[in-house]
Amino acid sequence: MAFGTDSELFPGYSINVPHNVTVQRGLCVYIPCSFTVPETVTLTRNAKGIWYNKDEESVASRSNTKYETNGRFFLVGDVWRGDCSLYIENPLYEDEGRYRFRVEDNINLSYQDIKPYVEVTDLTDKPEISPIKSWLDGEEVTLRCTSPGTCVGTSPRITWRGNTGTQSRRSANEIKDNENGTKTHFSTITFTARKEQNNSPFSCTVQLKGGLTTVQEITMKVEYPPSVPEIKCSITNRKPNIPSSSGCTIDANNTIYLLEGSQLSLICSADSVPESRFVWKSFSGTKTSSFTENQIFTNLSLTDEGTYTCQATNPHGRKETSVTIRITCK
Repeated sequence: MAFGTDSELFPGYSINVPHNVTVQRGLCVYIPCSFTVPETVTLTRNAKGIWYNKDEESVASRSNTKYETNGRFFLVGDVWRGDCSLYIENPLYEDEGRYRFRVEDNINLSYQDIKPYVEVTDLTDKPEISPIKSWLDGEEVTLRCTSPGTCVGTSPRITWRGNTGTQSRRSANEIKDNENGTKTHFSTITFTARKEQNNSPFSCTVQLKGGLTTVQEITMKVEYPPSVPEIKCSITNRKPNIPSSSGCTIDANNTIYLLEGSQLSLICSADSVPESRFVWKSFSGTKTSSFTENQIFTNLSLTDEGTYTCQATNPHGRKETSVTIRITCK
């Protein structure tokens, strides 16, 4: 906000108020304002301040503790202390224009040179959801949705939408009082993070006065350790009179029986967030080897017999699965 001081035509009279103020439909704005009178003038507690709109209609006034308002404009400052601060709630498009302040007491004066211009725009602000982070499967989640604006007169309606399971706890709308007399409105929701919620939408809707609504949506990020890896296989036979490709079966004992000379591919996968790193370990006789790629055997022989273990690891844990290869001669 750009402020200006009005010296007026008379020494000692000045006003300090923003030149331009923007407020969105459904929201509110606090306009700080102060004014001075000459040292020879002493304002009484009955000093009355009045704000006029562009049509020269009084929209808000105050004299000590007596208020007058059109229901959306409020003179919130102590006029006798030189405070002409104005609060506007749920403005209409027709409220746009310049506003003039006047003080009436043992002096009567309108501050003419500086008249703040109030611009009314469409509602574009969205609620704020916090914190935005990744959660671990099984961890308790508490999210807070803060309504845009800091309105005093009415509380917005805040609702949540998303997959929270059956044990979620939602707070009623809560209010935080700010130093300048305005209020911050928010709501919280608490639930247990589950891996099924990963990449699912979660939203907060705020319904403001006049039926205006604004929505913020986030994508839940839930991390979890690897599931037990799944091993799949495929083979290509290289023997005469045998089809070049056939299925591969891992039996109930996690064993694969293959013809000598076949080509075998072992592929390992596991569900996890973040994605797992896969390491293969082979235990053939007394020899142990490690591999980080899918296993491909181009010409299986008896020396390839043994147990092969796929190990899936991410920052939250490790799981492994083993398969045994048995070679038969043709």
